[in-house]
Amino acid sequence: MKVLVTGASGFLGSYLVKALLEQKFEVLALVRNSSELDSLKNLNCQVVIGDILDLQSLLPHFEGLDGVFHVAGAMSSSPKDRQRLFEVNVEGVKNIISACTQKNIKKLVHVSSVVAVGSNLKSSDPLLTESSINITKDRGFGNYDSKRLGEELVLAAAKKAQLNAVVVNPGLIYGAGDAKKIIRHGNVLAAKGKLPLYPSGGVNIVAVEDVTAGIIEAFKKGKNGERYLLTGDNITIKDLLTTISNLAGAKAPSKELPTGLFKFLATMLDYLGFKTELCRENIFSASTFHWYDNTKARRELGFKPRSYRKALKSSVDWMKENHYL
Repeated sequence: MKVLVTGASGFLGSYLVKALLEQKFEVLALVRNSSELDSLKNLNCQVVIGDILDLQSLLPHFEGLDGVFHVAGAMSSSPKDRQRLFEVNVEGVKNIISACTQKNIKKLVHVSSVVAVGSNLKSSDPLLTESSINITKDRGFGNYDSKRLGEELVLAAAKKAQLNAVVVNPGLIYGAGDAKKIIRHGNVLAAKGKLPLYPSGGVNIVAVEDVTAGIIEAFKKGKNGERYLLTGDNITIKDLLTTISNLAGAKAPSKELPTGLFKFLATMLDYLGFKTELCRENIFSASTFHWYDNTKARRELGFKPRSYRKALKSSVDWMKENHYL
């Protein structure tokens, strides 16, 4: 079976390519330019160059495919990246849908994110599911909005019978090599014992190997027009950072960030037009609860995520082996 993976050189994309090859898929790995080839050089796949923002660059590679895994995407909480988020996560998705429909692709698996589902304001709120109301709408958060709008395009196309497509929403993905991601800087600091404070919110942790398995099962078993939460354990950010520190043998964060003060400062900076990492979206993300119910994925896809501790151990062990600590 011949498939194409976008974002193939990224953290999740490279794991997915490897897993597909192990299951005897014929894989085309799409990258933007030749500088991204190194991460795939040891894999027995065909690497092709194209840009999801350039439809014409995609079309030749979509010939004769049985399926497409759209993994490529952008993520940032910074207001300065808002335009880029919508270009990649919305306009890029439009091009993927167009290429799939023009070339009669049998199935599209769109890899979205749990931020498209939203978050809860309190830890006592019911766990979010595929059908929960998203409370992040109309807050002006680029990351949340662009991911949500992108997957809505896919689901709308599926509903109109333009293509056979499913959406998967992974939680916060951990595993060997994730420390290379810029957004994991705080985790590296925690592993070094250099992060004294922790935010008040909660996250959902899932191992990269389990996400890739879930994505492939979504291709095989996922129902057209459905979304599936590929999520693992729901824990507080304090527990996340403490576990990382403990696994690394470092001092754990001991004081909670004054969320109210930071919310006020972030709101003022946003209002005054300052584009900094201290922004409303970052504070919102760190102080709310991204906690989810994966029952549907377990039931329909056979999804079986490992414990969050195993996922974090793989991450920290890789940091140690690669001299991050």
